[in-house]
Amino acid sequence: MRRRWIIVSAVDLCSLACCVSLAQAVAPPAQIKTEQTQSVASLTPAETPTTGPLPVRASLQIEAASARYRLTDTTTLFLKGFDADATKALQSALSVPKGEAVDKFWSDLIAGALQVRHQDGNAGETLWFNPVFDAGLVIEWKLGTGQWQPEAAWWVLGQDIRNDAAAKGETKTVAAADPASLAQQNGEAVFRIAGAPDWRPPEPSEKAKKIVCERVTAARASLEKLQATKGGSTVYWAARGLLTLEQPSAAANGPQVKPVLTALGPDARERIRVVSATPTGTHAWVIAMQSPDSPSLAVFITTSNVNTAPIALIDMKLLRFNKQEDSHE
Repeated sequence: MRRRWIIVSAVDLCSLACCVSLAQAVAPPAQIKTEQTQSVASLTPAETPTTGPLPVRASLQIEAASARYRLTDTTTLFLKGFDADATKALQSALSVPKGEAVDKFWSDLIAGALQVRHQDGNAGETLWFNPVFDAGLVIEWKLGTGQWQPEAAWWVLGQDIRNDAAAKGETKTVAAADPASLAQQNGEAVFRIAGAPDWRPPEPSEKAKKIVCERVTAARASLEKLQATKGGSTVYWAARGLLTLEQPSAAANGPQVKPVLTALGPDARERIRVVSATPTGTHAWVIAMQSPDSPSLAVFITTSNVNTAPIALIDMKLLRFNKQEDSHE
């Protein structure tokens, strides 16, 4: 009997209105951890990769999830889990544009990527898809002598998975008038389509890879632009501080904010990162935050006009992806 397993996801958008003055939320940079990196030691027991050969009946679900987590740290750590042939098979997908930081380039995109897994015997396929970037990484796996190893990998666009005719040929960045609603709409459609038992991913495409690289580069540039804008650096640290500060905070314990922090949990809060910043027409910004420890959640914080005092965080939206796993005989 052969079983085919998949993970499918549903989306629920929870909007939590809040108004937090920066006097409540902001903290000096020295009080906030500036590096949101992970090590193998920080993985949960179920995700910790072993150093020796794996059992013959190793789970692709665990192996792939562990690999995704390593890639949220660095590409070097990610590749350490594979043999030479697998590393070679991954090289093309993991290459980055000239001048970019090779080891960290993909980490923010993968930090908020949910795993969709298809498996048939000793062959499997995963899609790590991030709705904020509307892009994902497809990996084909093969179970060899007790360990799952990648055989091929390529980047795909959400618009190609959804077959959005109107979006064909467009190079969209993560910026949008309403980034949270766009991520909800895109993610809901992709996870519904990719979760179908007979789903097949789009074919490898250099054009898709180029667009994904452009989106990652644009997201990084948006964070630099935010911090270079008048009041932007204060907003950046306030948003991070609201979710990551370890000391008690009146703002963090507020009735509108506390449910978001509770949903994230301490580990996800510890390693949450700002992945993009979208300017609006009113000189306000929408800041997107995701954590590798809880990729099923994304937080969007809207600021007031950063050019006019007092600056405040005026809205918070929690994007929640509920996962479940089904089996198909």
